[in-house]
This record gives sequence, C-alpha cells and structure tokens, in this order.
Amino acid sequence: MADEESPSGKENSLRQRARERLGARGTDVSVMSLADTQALVEELQVHQEELAIQNEELQEIREALERARDRYRDLFQHAPVGYLILDTHGHILAANWQATELLGANRSEAEGRPFSGYVSPDSQDAWFLHRRALAREGGRQRTELVLAPVGDQPRIVRVETVPEAGLDAEEPRYRSALIDITQSKEDEEAILEGERRKDEFLALLGHELSNPLTPITSLSEHLLENWDQIDAERVREAVLIIRQQSHHLARMVEELLDLSRIKQGRLILRKTEVDAREIARQALDAVSPRLEEQRQVLEVALPESPLTTFADPTRLEQILSNLLRNACKFTPAGGTISLSGTREGEWVLFTVSDTGTGIPSEHLSGIFHDIGHKPYQDQDSGGLGLGLSLVRRLVELHEGQVEARSPGEGQGSTFRVWLPGR
Repeated sequence: MADEESPSGKENSLRQRARERLGARGTDVSVMSLADTQALVEELQVHQEELAIQNEELQEIREALERARDRYRDLFQHAPVGYLILDTHGHILAANWQATELLGANRSEAEGRPFSGYVSPDSQDAWFLHRRALAREGGRQRTELVLAPVGDQPRIVRVETVPEAGLDAEEPRYRSALIDITQSKEDEEAILEGERRKDEFLALLGHELSNPLTPITSLSEHLLENWDQIDAERVREAVLIIRQQSHHLARMVEELLDLSRIKQGRLILRKTEVDAREIARQALDAVSPRLEEQRQVLEVALPESPLTTFADPTRLEQILSNLLRNACKFTPAGGTISLSGTREGEWVLFTVSDTGTGIPSEHLSGIFHDIGHKPYQDQDSGGLGLGLSLVRRLVELHEGQVEARSPGEGQGSTFRVWLPGR
C-alpha cells in the first residue's frame, strides 16, 4: 500500500493541477496587459482571503466537533444508566462506567465478550428473544433480565435496545441502555408481601373476633329463650363466661387501637415517678385468676427497696401483664411462671420467665413483629399476636429495651424489660 502523500506533496500536486487547468483555458499571463494583471492579482488576493476565512471556519467547526465528541464521551462514560454498544452477535464493543459496575467487570474485560456471559441462566431465554426481535422487527425493543450476581447480590435490569448504523452499513450495531431496577423490584415485592400479610391478618382478625363472640351470642340467646327454666347457678355460670369473653374481646380491640395510635403518633404517655414494684403487683392481680384456672405455679421476686422509674403507670402495667399473659398462654398446667424485678446500674429490670413451649432460635428475632408478622408462638395457638408487638412499642416509647431468650423449643422462655431508673 503506497505511503500517504505529505502536505508539501499535496500542495505541489494541487498547484500543478491548477496550472494545467489554467493552460487548458488558454490563459497566457505573459501577454496580459498591466491592468488585466493587476485585476487578476486582486482577484487572487480575494480568493486567498476567502480560502483563509474558509479554513478558519473549518477549523472552528473541527474544534466544535471535537468538543461535542468530548461532551458525548463524558455523557456516555458518566451517565447514571449503563450503556453498551453491541454488534449483531451480541458482543460488547463499548461499555460505560455504570454498565461495567452492573456487569462486575472493568472495561477491558467486558469489551469483546458476549453480553450473554453476564446474564444469569434464568434470563438467557429472555435475552435470546430480545436479540431475535431486534433482528426481525428492528425499532426499540425492551426486556427485563437478571444479571449474573456480583458478590451476593443479583441485579435486575431493564434493557432497552435500538439499532445504530455503524461505520459500515453492512455491519449494523446496537445501543443498549441498562437500567437498574433491583430496588424498585424489591419495593414492589415488599408492597405485594405487605398486601398479602394484610389480607392474612384481616382473615385472622375475623376468625379471632368470632371466637369470643360465638359463646357470647349463643349464651345470650339461650338465656333469653329459656329464662324461666334456668336456675340461678346456671345463669351465674353463663354470665361469668359472657363477662370473660367480653373482657377478652375488649382487650383485643384495645390492643388493636393502641397499636394504631402508636403508629400514628397519637398515643400520649402520662409519665410520672412511680415505684415499679406496685405496678408489678397490679399486673399480677390482673392475671392471677388465669394462673389459678390453669393451675400454674407463680414465683415472684421483688426487692424491698423501691424500683423508681419515670413511666406511665397504666402502660407499664400493660407491658407486664401482657408478658405474664403470654407466659400463661404457652405454659402447660402445673408449669412455673416467675416475675422478678431488680435494679441493674441505671436501669430497672423486670424479667418474666416460664417453663412453657419455648421458642426456636430462628424465630426469636421476629417475636416482637407487628401486624402481618404473626409470632412463632401464636402460629398454632390462636390469637393475633399483638401482645408482644405492643410490649415492644410501649417499651420503646418509655426509652427502654426488651429482649426475648429461649434455650429452644420445649425449654421455656425468658423476657426482659429495661426501663430508665430514677
């Protein structure tokens, strides 16, 4: 292949061609008059200035094109969306920084490799169909792909590809935009999961509300229909059952309302300086009938000196009574439930333990979850699982801490509550 012609060679060649063209026109400068020669020189000077102006304009255009190319390169490289240029076989010709981040490869590794090598096995079919649609239909084609994991986190991307005319029209290229939609997919799944849990909770709520309502309704109707035939003792037994179920229903509704108030920031604590021992005794009085009914052994250890804390007395009793009811619920007849209170540094510590069903270690972290995350203990025992969730929320409102521990299933549970001391 011949060497490229030098600039001086090009100039001489151009001059020779100009002389030949001038000769062909029959123009002989040697026989021109002085006036004609001066006019010709002036015209040549004008042409020279025109050429100089054109050269300046061409230089400005060239510099503008270079600046535009630099801007395009910066936009391409630093765009928040991944960009790839692919050939017809799906090989990567160019990749910007965001694309290499999504692919988990540097540019030198990615360029020249097939893009399919970065697509997870589950999305290979989708990528094949995407390329086939481009080849058959052209235009803008879209799909969603799961990329091969980078570390432990797989990435989900929306791919939008359009054809691009390459340097050779017989070798078309494609531009693909990779938009990371991993977070939006996770948010979408979280919303769907929340809807599913809400539906499950509403179904469970209807079931649990019907449990106390059924005996209340049936006993009330029985009393009304057979009032003259029922002796006083049987009436008393029926009324006691109705009262018990009514209290259970009222407590369930109140817990729902309390959780709603807490989440909306509308629950007001009426804090005052209290001796937490007295609150603990009130909580024990509230649950003692149930302890006696289930023949459970109660052990209480409270110090002789006051356990002073700054708390809402009603809510503190609710915290302790919910923990005690939870222990009663999951401890068999004859089992032991213990309540202790002590001072631990600057904290007042209450501990509620039982010898009941226990909690597997994998379920401990979710034991205080809210509605829609029914605790492990309530899975087969009935109930909405609101008590422990309410305990956590109320303890946090008191700037305290709560934890659950268990050696394992069938080995009992221990709940600890720390409240700021005074």
